[in-house]
Amino acid sequence: MTISTTFRLNIFDTVSSFFVSTIELRMDDEVFNQVMYWISKQEFSHKASRTVAITQFRNLQWFSEAASIEEEDEVDPNEDFDTAWRKRRSRSKVKPILLTPAEGETWFRYKGHLIRFRRFRVGRDAALPWERLTLMCFGRSNAILKQLIEEAQQLYSSRDGNKTVIYRAVQVGPEWDWRRCALLNRRKLESVIIHKGIKSDLLQKLQWFLSPKTIFDYRQRGQPHRIGCMLHGPPGTGKTSLCFALAGELLLPIYLLSLTSKSMTDEGLATLFYKLPKECIVLLEDVDAAGITTKRVSMTRPRHTDFSSSQSVDRTPNDKVGGSISLSGLLNVIDGVAAPEGRILIMTSNHAENLDPALTRPGRVDFHIKLDYADREMIKEFFMAMYKPLDSQSVDLSHLENLAERFADTIPNKEVTPAELQTYLLYYRDSPEQALQNAFSWPHLSSEDDEVSR
Repeated sequence: MTISTTFRLNIFDTVSSFFVSTIELRMDDEVFNQVMYWISKQEFSHKASRTVAITQFRNLQWFSEAASIEEEDEVDPNEDFDTAWRKRRSRSKVKPILLTPAEGETWFRYKGHLIRFRRFRVGRDAALPWERLTLMCFGRSNAILKQLIEEAQQLYSSRDGNKTVIYRAVQVGPEWDWRRCALLNRRKLESVIIHKGIKSDLLQKLQWFLSPKTIFDYRQRGQPHRIGCMLHGPPGTGKTSLCFALAGELLLPIYLLSLTSKSMTDEGLATLFYKLPKECIVLLEDVDAAGITTKRVSMTRPRHTDFSSSQSVDRTPNDKVGGSISLSGLLNVIDGVAAPEGRILIMTSNHAENLDPALTRPGRVDFHIKLDYADREMIKEFFMAMYKPLDSQSVDLSHLENLAERFADTIPNKEVTPAELQTYLLYYRDSPEQALQNAFSWPHLSSEDDEVSR
């Protein structure tokens, strides 16, 4: 009996190999979610007798392309608060549902071809479900299955439009991977108010780096195609905002990585960098807070603040920089032999003078940009940006410009951060005259007595 059954199965497998084509999709790859999303949009999913209802795709164990599948709410600026708020709260309680076929086989037609969709679970661990999908068609060519997958990828990516996709590093069990955590509206570069020339210069450098000619030149010369940037300066000067605006301008995803995680190891860090896509922005925020300081510099030598200088230091290769990460491990993923190419690395720091020179040397950080306190021109620009009408083409702005000039004369030059400036102007967002009138008391704006008096 056993021999007969085995013989029949072998015959079936042999025949199948000649008459059907199959593509398997695994849960640890983003194409899994792309096909699942495409399946959920097909009519046969809604008519299936056994379905799974979901509000978002969330691969608990591995890669996640989980982003809200809700459509962006339409906003009526003329609607009163109570009415608008009730609508928004009502929508947030009832999320759109996507239906996908349950485990088992589902047959459907795609471009005249009969396709079998099979969904099954590998293992029975309820806490960490592991699923696989197979797509099968008749014939030895899998071209039609490839077309289906490509269509699914296009449909999935079309949801993002020109928005900025944010990923963050997550750990599930012993593994580290990237999980999609947000889909944000693009931030316009002109909305980030910093010193003149910095934005355009940085954008031009990154566009040059991503241009086909540059990529070709790097390959021909045998140079690794990588670029690094250090944004440093006091808190609230727009470092992270500038990074998000650049990502929106270049239509690149951002991969957020914290070096302070206690469970992060050199191996986990290397795995995350290995899994980065070809073109993206990797953002390491507040790297000075992770302990990457000049502790390796001999205390008998003076500290230098010229980040590009190559000074002699006393080095301990396994000095930890945050959690279980060593400095050597961080340096290896940035520009080691196996370091990924094509990515843009942006680090931010409030105290770049404390960073280890090995981290900030040329080749790892190609240029340093200091974002400072607001000068007179920035103060004026902030004022105009806050109060200028959205449609200002036919509006006389002479009065507002006069107020902006007087406001810029009132605020101390390079003593307040852009974040403080924005907070102050938002407080008086309906009255530029009142913002100017009370600007004389700016240094005491956040004092306890002033808060009470308001």
